[in-house]
Amino acid sequence: MRTLLRLLAVVLLAQMPVLAGSKSEEPRCAFSDEPFMTMLTITSCATEYFASHRAWPTTTQQLRIQLQRTAATTPPIAEKPTAKDIDQFFARFSQIELKPQGRDLVLSARYRAESKVYSHRILLHPGRNTDEMLHASTEVK
Repeated sequence: MRTLLRLLAVVLLAQMPVLAGSKSEEPRCAFSDEPFMTMLTITSCATEYFASHRAWPTTTQQLRIQLQRTAATTPPIAEKPTAKDIDQFFARFSQIELKPQGRDLVLSARYRAESKVYSHRILLHPGRNTDEMLHASTEVK
């Protein structure tokens, strides 16, 4: 699991954060923040899927396959995540909802990280690439 998060942290290093980081008093790097990285990873899977297919994903299985493809094609910077790592990542989620809204996608997720439950809804807009879509994304209530 840590291998998957480390790999994704390197892949996503240049991308703008989608969500606010930790609210603790001590400053922390967002890439070491498990709740942040969990949501960023699932959001990035949705945008990578759109960049590849020019359509939004509609199922969790499509996100899982996209994450497997991303892991397989990423240069070997660290140990590649296994199928078990990816299964453990998706096991964190009690809900992943993908709702097209016109040309956009509302991604709702409820997941457990650091012994807490988190819920987020992200509005994603189509774009030319993952970076552009992540930069334009917004959290909605």
